[in-house]
Amino acid sequence: MDKKPDKKIETIFDHNMTDEERGYMCVYDTLEELLESGMSQDDCYLDIAILYKWRGDEETSQKYLNKMSEENRVGELIIDNFELVTPRDPC
Repeated sequence: MDKKPDKKIETIFDHNMTDEERGYMCVYDTLEELLESGMSQDDCYLDIAILYKWRGDEETSQKYLNKMSEENRVGELIIDNFELVTPRDPC
């Protein structure tokens, strides 16, 4: 029997992502797939920040960008310099 991975990091699955948001975020279908992918906590914080940016919650988006380690803060530049728009077609 396969053992499910232990959840050790915070992900967008902890933030009540809708099916529509999941389609636009192009994320894994399940938490298990995401955890098995090897995504780092910083990668997940960036995804969470983008999710809240799309929701129009700038404060929470910034909160998650600030949680990222200093060496991975390029995500903040991506969000600050890129106008986030909803794609025409979900992934």
